[in-house]
Amino acid sequence: MPPISRLDPRYHRARGLHELNRLMSLRREQRRLQIETYQFLAQCAKRKESPCQQDNSQCVKRMRYSGPDLPEDIWHHIHSLLPLQDAARAACVSQAFLRFWRCHPNLIFSWKTMGLNKVPHKKGGIVRDYNNKVDRIMKNHSGALERLEIKRCGEINRLTIPCLLQRLSFLGVFGCFGLQMLESKAPNLCSFHFEGKQAQFSLEEPVRLKNLEVVFPNSVCYARVELPFSMPDIEILNVILSCEMVDTPTGPGKFLHLRYLRITFATWRFSWAYDYFSLASFLDACPSLETFILCISQKEKHDLTFKDAICLRQIPEHRHDKLKNVKITGFSATRSLVELICHIMENTTSLECLTLDTLCTQLRCSDGNIDVCLPPIGSGCYQGSA
Repeated sequence: MPPISRLDPRYHRARGLHELNRLMSLRREQRRLQIETYQFLAQCAKRKESPCQQDNSQCVKRMRYSGPDLPEDIWHHIHSLLPLQDAARAACVSQAFLRFWRCHPNLIFSWKTMGLNKVPHKKGGIVRDYNNKVDRIMKNHSGALERLEIKRCGEINRLTIPCLLQRLSFLGVFGCFGLQMLESKAPNLCSFHFEGKQAQFSLEEPVRLKNLEVVFPNSVCYARVELPFSMPDIEILNVILSCEMVDTPTGPGKFLHLRYLRITFATWRFSWAYDYFSLASFLDACPSLETFILCISQKEKHDLTFKDAICLRQIPEHRHDKLKNVKITGFSATRSLVELICHIMENTTSLECLTLDTLCTQLRCSDGNIDVCLPPIGSGCYQGSA
């Protein structure tokens, strides 16, 4: 039987069934491990709660676990996958799990995990007690902390990451809209993700930072003007615009080491008059850029037709000698966007692949693992190689 074409509906059904079976198999295995773990915990709890009514020789006998005899590192991994509250309960009934708890790899501090989600936040004593507990735990684990995420702490206006966090490599701050100043003295911070309102950033070792993601209004303008001077050595930059009202300005700063740039227009709060061609100044500031991805999530006005006389703007002496891959999703016949694409093609000698996709990012039916997706009627994708 000849192979089924990707255009054949049977191909998509077969691919979907394969992925569904794989997912169901993974879930069955996870469920099996979870059941075995809880059976073990139940027996440990029964052993701990049962009174000792026999002689000493019988008291020291331990109840054997009837489940599979797994290596200690496997139990350690299973314990690390448990929700934080369940992992803590397990540590209360088992000496083995108590050892695992003392080096638990993922700690999540929230009102829910600390059992305070039903308590009004205005009770100052409880809030202080919660903060003191978190502070004490953080100090005890400061030498081993590698990843720190802070989410939806609206009352913070200044955040200082101390130099005690010697191994901290990732810092994420999300939804802290009251934050005005963030200072990091962590010597090995290499990845920083920030989402909120524009704030001031001060890094003790900016040359270490290689991966940056920022999400706030007018973030492209901020990234073009400020970042070449405050974070000059970044190699991966992801800029997500929650609101952009001004065109991207020109400036003297350059990203000499930037290899990957992704810009996402992710909201309807966006100026229709935005000039995509102004992004050419951003590309010009990245002499080492290899990959450029532009994602446009809102529908644009088609202000260019085949009947129009084409007179495109040009920027002389702008060369992109290392740019290899360019992808634009949400492409439309917008004059400034067409001008940007023509500028890239005319001034890039190393271009290997150019992808123009008319689908908006959020309309994807694929999860990124399957490269086949049935597009809506009227949509299409053009991919060409230089």
